[in-house]
Amino acid sequence: MQVRSAFEDYFKSGYGPGEAIRMHESKLMLEKDGATILADASKNPRPRSVYHLHEIWRYSKFGKAWSAKGSIEKLKEKIESYAEEGTKIGFGHNIY
Repeated sequence: MQVRSAFEDYFKSGYGPGEAIRMHESKLMLEKDGATILADASKNPRPRSVYHLHEIWRYSKFGKAWSAKGSIEKLKEKIESYAEEGTKIGFGHNIY
């Protein structure tokens, strides 16, 4: 779970899957036996796994990317949390 949360932190910081992979590998290389750690999929997941984690994370934060309705529904769910952060959301002429 530690690796998954590391990648979720990369995504929250604005990294895409490819950037997150490079950042993670750079951090692993700084550790003792870094090259060996890179070969361990439990500590350095394969790119397909990272892209899958990104899809899960993105869906949980923004809804279905291929569905405008899904995105709007996700925004409606998050109106209160965005308001607490000082962010306003607008739909048509309505601003929340």
